Amino acid sequence: MVDYQGLMSDHFSDAYNYLCASRKILENIDINSSEYLFKMEGPVNHLLGLSMEHLLKSIYIRLHGKSFGHDHDLSAIKLKCLQEDVLNDDFIFWVDYASKDYKAHNFRYQRCFKGLPDDYDFNVKDVAKNKKELGLVVRSPVNPEKCIDAIETQWRKELEIQRPVKEKQNDETKTNFSR
Repeated sequence: MVDYQGLMSDHFSDAYNYLCASRKILENIDINSSEYLFKMEGPVNHLLGLSMEHLLKSIYIRLHGKSFGHDHDLSAIKLKCLQEDVLNDDFIFWVDYASKDYKAHNFRYQRCFKGLPDDYDFNVKDVAKNKKELGLVVRSPVNPEKCIDAIETQWRKELEIQRPVKEKQNDETKTNFSR
């Protein structure tokens, strides 16, 4: 028998861990730098996408008492959770943003770059303006700070809901253990 409470808790913890990891990266790098644009943006977006995915799966398990399975399509998971009206509007916006063109990408939640021509002397702002001409664009950038705020707000809301469930579960475990 599957322990759905444990699975819900695991997804919830994973969501927070991915959120913290992305926040830690952003504390140590300027998001307007070329280092961020070419080295760290993909990993940060991936972490934020994973955080949203695990948070949605945790919410789904709480609402439906069963696992969503191995599907990673944020839109599909979101639709199942929307039926209960438990998601914040900002969080919904970022889930939709992260899952835009989902099927067209090999790498979940990441923008895909072909790379710059070898002879191109780039400036980050110039690259941002001319990314279509340079063949770089597949998807527009995520604003990581706003995305983090939306995920954290939804996570805290869910924490307030899940905390009493965990406390009740702990009380039942203590009662069963003391018998």
